[in-house]
Amino acid sequence: MNNTERLKGMLGLASKAGSLIFGTKLVSDAVKRGKCDIVFTASDASANTLKRIRKYCTAYNAELVDTGLNKYELAQCVGKKYDIIVTATENKNFSNAIADLCIQINETKTNSNNIRTDAGGTI
Repeated sequence: MNNTERLKGMLGLASKAGSLIFGTKLVSDAVKRGKCDIVFTASDASANTLKRIRKYCTAYNAELVDTGLNKYELAQCVGKKYDIIVTATENKNFSNAIADLCIQINETKTNSNNIRTDAGGTI
């Protein structure tokens, strides 16, 4: 099982456990109240949404992490029919596990985009 599938499974598990919060307004309120330390975003979130969420995260010392999943993949793995752009969990164990998987996925994508050829160029 690759890290993307593990991430989707972890998000689904957190959703079934009832510990995920969805939506910009609800996540912003949870960050403001100090309930969430890490906020997760879809990879195709708009610049305006990211700016708004980043403002709350900076003001209240929360970390902002890109999941590497688009808004439709994010919605599908948590069992929602509408697209999800921002989510967070109040459970620190879920937050840390999801953040670790997101970081691994993003590092893998970055490294695969910078593969060097024998000639010294990038592909």
